[in-house]
Amino acid sequence: MPGPNTFSLSMLFQTVTACGVFFAISRVSPAAAIVLTLIVTPAIIRAALCAQQWRSALQSELTVGHRLQLFLVSLGFVMLISLAGTTVAMVVCTFFGIAAMAFEVAIGGYTTLSYDVFFLGATGGMLFGLGTGILAGMAIANQYWATGMPEEKRGSAPTDKWPPGS
Repeated sequence: MPGPNTFSLSMLFQTVTACGVFFAISRVSPAAAIVLTLIVTPAIIRAALCAQQWRSALQSELTVGHRLQLFLVSLGFVMLISLAGTTVAMVVCTFFGIAAMAFEVAIGGYTTLSYDVFFLGATGGMLFGLGTGILAGMAIANQYWATGMPEEKRGSAPTDKWPPGS
């Protein structure tokens, strides 16, 4: 088994291929490349951490299928966090927007003060919604970060079970 800071030739080829696909996507659609980067980067980091811990627990190299499985589980995990954070942010933003509109109607229609209150309510709602969405995502990440890692990393006895979570 290679040392902890080494890599195999197949891993190098996989990395070069992934970079080639990413650059092709960014050439066709830069916006898609940005979204892909925001979603895939945390998944790659988590999959790499899981793979390193599985390698050390099993004392053997993981196959391409196992690494792909870890990446797909991590990608689903990142999507779940993104969905939860976005949902919380949308609910909070909607609440602040409705409250600002109700205040606008309560003070008697469209005045300069009502525009200011609506702007501050909507802006505050967006900022507060972003903050609560990030907190919700962090809470889920904190709860499930170790999912898919070897049992001894989660506090139980060592195991040789594969796939993760079985």
